[in-house]
Amino acid sequence: MDVPDQQGRPRRKGTLAAAIPGTKSDEIISILIGAMGKSIRRRVKEVTCDLSPSMMLIAAEVFYNAHVVNDRFHVQQVYNEAVDEIRIDIRRQLIAEENNRDKSEPPVTYSDGETMRRILARSKHTLMMSQNRWADIQRHRVNILFKYYPILKAAYSLAVELRKIFNSKISPTKAMGG
Repeated sequence: MDVPDQQGRPRRKGTLAAAIPGTKSDEIISILIGAMGKSIRRRVKEVTCDLSPSMMLIAAEVFYNAHVVNDRFHVQQVYNEAVDEIRIDIRRQLIAEENNRDKSEPPVTYSDGETMRRILARSKHTLMMSQNRWADIQRHRVNILFKYYPILKAAYSLAVELRKIFNSKISPTKAMGG
């Protein structure tokens, strides 16, 4: 039975998967070295792991000839968090400005009837999605956001481009522009 890899592709014959309890690098290295001989570890070509420095150290130490690859999920998580941080920073700045404005003036509302503060609050999940999955109200909110905050549009566009690279069937070298 073929078990799919991180990208949903079937694993090839000779694939090794391990779930080892613990987080101490030296203990995990000892377990892996004890579980397989040097000749097997030398033949490993690629190790996929999360973005943990200790996991990368373990992979490099045990499988010294292998290319260490960070898995797609964790990389996507980092850039989605970066887009969200920009959204949060804009919202915090907006809240600070609102706290300093004259309370007798009503807050500005946009064509969808919402304030920018509300638009920012309600756009978190939308900015994690592909544009083709947006509902009309989500598309409207994001268009307002991108009009007033081009930095958010630029960050989202970069995230979309990275997602396209992950979804394409090209080699890592070509994806990096090589």
